[in-house]
Amino acid sequence: MNLLVLSGRVASDVTMRYTQKGKPVASFSLAVRKSYTKDADGNYPTSFFYIDAWNKLAETCEQHLMKGSQIMMRGHVMDNQYTDKEGKQQYGIKLVADNIEFVGSKKQGLAEEYGNDDDIPM
Repeated sequence: MNLLVLSGRVASDVTMRYTQKGKPVASFSLAVRKSYTKDADGNYPTSFFYIDAWNKLAETCEQHLMKGSQIMMRGHVMDNQYTDKEGKQQYGIKLVADNIEFVGSKKQGLAEEYGNDDDIPM
């Protein structure tokens, strides 16, 4: 079974593009904490994942996702093989969203992290 579930905050603005056949693809990065405890430098260990969403979900992402949005994403991992501009064969993986749920507002989530509204860095 190829199932991926991630929960975190959108770390970049959504970038929208269209395939040659006109299918919409939205791309964004997602910051996911590895732990709820801070490291020696006082930072939360975080991983960043690059996500693609297709078709109607891509359009929804473009309209409603913004940097800082807290989401839960369900999707799958896909092999990514392509030939780059120099003619070299490249291999990797893509994370593709099948479903996205909003799990908190941007301000609400940041207030939880920083204590109260006065401490939010915005």
